[in-house]
Amino acid sequence: MPTINGKACVVNGKAVDKVFSDGKQVYGRNLLLNSDQQFTNSTVGQEFVTTPFNLNDIFDKYGTNQVYTISYDLSSKDPSKVSWIQAYPYPGNPLPNKYSFPVARHQGITTTPQRFSMTFKPTLVDETITKTTLVFYGQYDSGNIPIVNHIKVTLGNGDNIAWSPAPEDVLK
Repeated sequence: MPTINGKACVVNGKAVDKVFSDGKQVYGRNLLLNSDQQFTNSTVGQEFVTTPFNLNDIFDKYGTNQVYTISYDLSSKDPSKVSWIQAYPYPGNPLPNKYSFPVARHQGITTTPQRFSMTFKPTLVDETITKTTLVFYGQYDSGNIPIVNHIKVTLGNGDNIAWSPAPEDVLK
């Protein structure tokens, strides 16, 4: 029987990774631990936010033939000049990530958090690199500093983006 932190995660003797309502999956299993956090940057002119999560553990475990959806609550400290924010793997040359995935550009960012997502299959870039990091960018010197909350990583095509904690975070 599957366990999480030594405790069974079961209902009627069956492992539970998903929640269904009226036959539709409403919450997929969040694969990202400790995701009930907020990330932002306090320096104007530095409209770039790096999350501390290493996505390698997830991509290594489930592979690159899987479709992943990363979802998050996204807002801005000041979207008056620029109202878009991009989400993507940490940039650089040479690329500093083991895996790559496409940039998602989210339009209509406000000061009120909205749920956004990106769906993709990751591409292996360099298996010797030990990290893959998700970042958010809101245009330098615009005041459009991203505020990111409740990041969720799931397997699948994005039908289940509502945030839920990883079972490991609940069953302690």
